Amino acid sequence: MCDSVRMSEPHTLRQFVTVQTVDCSFNPMNADPVLCRCLAVTQSQVIDCIAVTGAENVRQITECTGAGRGCLSCHRQIRDLIQQRTEQHVHAPLRDSLR
Repeated sequence: MCDSVRMSEPHTLRQFVTVQTVDCSFNPMNADPVLCRCLAVTQSQVIDCIAVTGAENVRQITECTGAGRGCLSCHRQIRDLIQQRTEQHVHAPLRDSLR
């Protein structure tokens, strides 16, 4: 399994990250794709960081998970996930008020 980063309970935005070497070769059955290949951070770890800390930019995600600290090629995907989360929160109160 590619879930190789364990984050401790956050007291601040900065969290301690432990990275283990894991074979994260492409696997179409893998439901949690690696978003940052340099540090083996998965998409769900970034999504969890956004949900738990309210991270609003790539720098905050990097502090939380380590993603984006290497070659920088995952920055666009991180920004897209932040934008998706923001859009969900903007539309959620409207959906809830219509119920």
